Amino acid sequence: AHKLILAARSDMFKEVFNAKDEIKEKELANIEGVSKEAFVVFLETLYGSPMKIHRENLSEFLSLSHKFNLADLKEKCEEAMEEKLSPSTAIDIFKSTVNFKLDGKLKTESFKMIQK
Repeated sequence: AHKLILAARSDMFKEVFNAKDEIKEKELANIEGVSKEAFVVFLETLYGSPMKIHRENLSEFLSLSHKFNLADLKEKCEEAMEEKLSPSTAIDIFKSTVNFKLDGKLKTESFKMIQK
């Protein structure tokens, strides 16, 4: 039942669970740059718990949303970054928009802020 829920939420999980390849399972088990705590919250989110995106786990959630191709989570991360956009955060936010291919308003606004 767990595999069905996760596969229904993410094509990446579906691919891993349908593969007969141990390499895919190891790839899933070893996600660089993401803490165990953030991954647990991510899994809880996939099971329907409210998203708990905080400044401390924002980059981890963005990474997970990108890796697992979850548009709704990526959108929530973008919204959280928009709320946190300021002259002191603009460079980091712009880097995130580049790294995770976020080509919308957030990228433009953070770039403008850097130029000032």
